[in-house]
Amino acid sequence: MDKILVFDIEGYFAHFRKGYTTTSPITYDFPPRTVLIGMLGAILGHDENTYIKNFSLERCKIGIRILKSKNENSGYKIRLKENWREGPGGKAEMRNVSQVGLEILRYPSYRIYLSHVQEEILEDLRNYLSRGESVFNPYLGIKEFICDIRFNDIYSFERGQEKHFKEIVSVIPEKPEYPYTVTDIDDTKMQNYILRRDIVPNETLKGREFKRIAVLYEANGKPLWVKPKQDIIFIPNINERIIFLE
Repeated sequence: MDKILVFDIEGYFAHFRKGYTTTSPITYDFPPRTVLIGMLGAILGHDENTYIKNFSLERCKIGIRILKSKNENSGYKIRLKENWREGPGGKAEMRNVSQVGLEILRYPSYRIYLSHVQEEILEDLRNYLSRGESVFNPYLGIKEFICDIRFNDIYSFERGQEKHFKEIVSVIPEKPEYPYTVTDIDDTKMQNYILRRDIVPNETLKGREFKRIAVLYEANGKPLWVKPKQDIIFIPNINERIIFLE
């Protein structure tokens, strides 16, 4: 049976910048897959070229769940003022100084699901995460926003198709030719939910270009009841159903 590694990440602040923003940077509500593979590379001590190759879509499958933090004020955003300037550094070389409002996620918390074709990579990650160690410090989008990682375990999972409504706890990818509609979502089983769609980078290509995908999710991390249009990943040990970002 296939194996999946599960761990949680959280911190006080996070910012996953949307690339099309400039003077007023805003953030995704969760770390895209391209951010997560960089975090995995930091844990294992891989350089950029190595982790992009080792955690490519062909070799590695990743799912993400937005969690409610233990902090009662979790899940909201604030604006943090930053001073931006031109020039290589030093007060004498600073020019065109401006202040911008950086959108920040407060008390972010996520669960990461990872499957890999190489079992030794899963074991290496297990060894680091179970000891609370990493080669480089992983962070939540900006290097000052250090994160805490809690290892869960490596579990067996089942992959299959479903034609009926199922509770999906993860961010759900959408294919352009098969978008989710109102008939694919059972809102009778969901209360006070905030349904969002976004376009996120999902794969790093040559020349620092990205392949993007559409995603569907509940803003506060509540599960969605949907008729899945992709294979479901069911993890019996923790009774969670997710869909990989692929």
